[in-house]
Amino acid sequence: MPARFLAEYVATIGMDVFREKIKDGMDRRRLKALVERYLDRKYEQNYVCTMEEEIDFEGLCDYARQEMIADIEKCIFSAGKEQKCLKNDILNRAVAYARPMTQRGERRVQEITSDIIDILRGFYRDFKTDDGMLLLTGEIELKLDDMLDTLELLIKGSGDDVASVIKREFADLRTHEKRERLRQIELMIDSKREAIANHSIFPWFRGSWRYSEVFPRLFIPPRFKVGSKTIGSRELSGYLDDHALVLGEAGAGKSTFLRYLFIQKEIDIGKCVYMTANEAKREDGLFNKLSDHVSKDSEDTYLVLIDGIDEAFAYDYAGLSRFIERLQSIPNVHFWIGCRSDYYERHYNEFFSFIRIELTIEPWEMWQSDAFIDRYAEIVKRPDLKDAVDELIGTHSSIKQFKTNPFQLSLLVFLAEHGSRSPIIGLYDLYERFMFCWIEREKRRGTSNEDEKTIIRTLINSAIQIYCGKEYVLDDRAAEDSAIRDLLQIQEKGDLTYVRYASAFHHRSLAAFLIAHSLIESFLNNDTAQICYLFSCKLKDDVTNFIGDRFTTLDLQEKDKVKRTLVGLYKDTKGPEVPIKEQVIYYITRLGIDVSDFLLELVKQKPHDPIMRLTIAYGCVLSDHPLLRRFALDYARSIAEDTIDARTNRGWTVIYFGDVEDQDPYQYKDDEKGPWKKAREARIKRFVKKSPRLKDYRFRLFDIPLFYSFLKDRGWNDISRDEYKILSEVDLPQDIFMEEEISFLTNEKERLLFEYKRRLESDIEAT
Repeated sequence: MPARFLAEYVATIGMDVFREKIKDGMDRRRLKALVERYLDRKYEQNYVCTMEEEIDFEGLCDYARQEMIADIEKCIFSAGKEQKCLKNDILNRAVAYARPMTQRGERRVQEITSDIIDILRGFYRDFKTDDGMLLLTGEIELKLDDMLDTLELLIKGSGDDVASVIKREFADLRTHEKRERLRQIELMIDSKREAIANHSIFPWFRGSWRYSEVFPRLFIPPRFKVGSKTIGSRELSGYLDDHALVLGEAGAGKSTFLRYLFIQKEIDIGKCVYMTANEAKREDGLFNKLSDHVSKDSEDTYLVLIDGIDEAFAYDYAGLSRFIERLQSIPNVHFWIGCRSDYYERHYNEFFSFIRIELTIEPWEMWQSDAFIDRYAEIVKRPDLKDAVDELIGTHSSIKQFKTNPFQLSLLVFLAEHGSRSPIIGLYDLYERFMFCWIEREKRRGTSNEDEKTIIRTLINSAIQIYCGKEYVLDDRAAEDSAIRDLLQIQEKGDLTYVRYASAFHHRSLAAFLIAHSLIESFLNNDTAQICYLFSCKLKDDVTNFIGDRFTTLDLQEKDKVKRTLVGLYKDTKGPEVPIKEQVIYYITRLGIDVSDFLLELVKQKPHDPIMRLTIAYGCVLSDHPLLRRFALDYARSIAEDTIDARTNRGWTVIYFGDVEDQDPYQYKDDEKGPWKKAREARIKRFVKKSPRLKDYRFRLFDIPLFYSFLKDRGWNDISRDEYKILSEVDLPQDIFMEEEISFLTNEKERLLFEYKRRLESDIEAT
């Protein structure tokens, strides 16, 4: 094929141009693969074949074989205006050899020749030899070649000593090298800004709008919580000289805001660059070049916006620690890091102590969401759009909250624009209707040819891989189907083979929904193999929230079907498969139906495994059956007596709330007296709720003795009068608890308060 032939010629040119630098066979194969991959991607087969009909293809190849070698060699070793002139000369000569029949053919000859030059110059600039030396370009290379002669002349013609001349000459060289390195970084930043500006903000928006088209027309400036005050985005200039975290819930607009800063530059932020945390992890990327530059030249200061640290290190706590340590070691750079609030709260430790400012994006107020809908409606000429969105929202107060989340609002707008009218009944319903409306639209456009089941199955497979922190490699069919491809953020890699892969969705919540959808379908269809597979994925609350919401909309027949599936899976799971059995109990007790028959069978078996006792107890405590309540009360007493149940519950709690990382919750026992800050805050938050749910009340059966257990084990650390006051005001309603439960809890509360007060007074006397 013509593209393959041309690749051979270009690879041959590369060998000749770099004949002094590339001597190894593997290096030759790498260069050839680089050229082939580039041409395959840039010029599809139809493009190349059409070009062959319009030009003298063999004439172009003759030029490539004979004279282009010398021409390109001159070009890449030159600099500045001379390099530009030589490149233009090569383009003109290529056109002359190719004799194009049309202006379009002339443009294509110039494009492909320009690409050949850029491939080879880029390869020369970036390729590392076996000894790790990065090859230089242009004037610097010539400067190094001529250095000895220059030094000799300078020494002979001056009265300075040799050391002074050499020192001055090397200083000049370093200045020149710094200027060249800075120029390359600025070019990369400009290229990055252009690439981000051309990214699709959401592929489901009309015409798949790019950021450059959305900013500033559709951009609604966010409000930020900083300490105890709220500020607007224009007031951020006072924080530019500090490291900052840009926090917010999923879909709050963190990425959009950071990209807005980078592209629009409305705030005077000086030298600034945006990148994702996944990009920053790459060894050959802009982040490494930039950090190397600022380490060598301390007068250059940058603001680096790093987005999605929670996605890049979702399951890699050790990697997160190394990454944060590295950020702290880089001089003259201020980092603004985008991160989900819940991830930051789970992973906060001493590594984040270098962060000075927390900028938490506030949920949109109604005027902000209405302004967005009005602007969108004006652009797409749909004056009825706001009414259509209101129809989708209906009158339910919890559904109205979707308008406060920019991402969820974007899904509502998409559904309204495409004719959906019946009110949304929950979070799961919103995402499910979006997903199927999206697939239907892509099919109408003719850009999606796979059947609906294949698309959903492929998206689920990619979601599982990405959710678990892995890369999903796309086959050709997936990469060509827009319903699959356009929901993913696709990248390319490979030396000898060209691979397209995705490590993220346009939004992580799409992956969480797809996993929840697969699990719900597996529950209903008794697909126990898929259930076990998904249970192994360490599902977090972003998935379980979708599942819990879907459970509320299942009818009694469907709930009974889920129950039968889970009960069957529990019975069929042999041996010590605690993780599967534990998750079965978790989901079955959250169906919202009577499952006392199932729990009674478990209780009668008198379980000894502390994890199983913990999970069964948290199911039993919500039941009205007296035997199950008895089991829950006995478990609470076991916590109070500081048995293995107490240690296991403490261990499970600190892992669940993120005080302890990188530990298996099914094996970990709380013997290390580690931090319990988040676990402690969660209990206090449950105690001070203004309108506690029945679940919040019933869990006090465990919360009060567990609080005492934590304090006793940790030596009564960080106690305060405010916390004592909160604990003293915890009520125990008689309509919520049985008489025996109230008696137990009253004694436990008195024991907790007595010891707490004694320790407080002891601390006061000591000070």
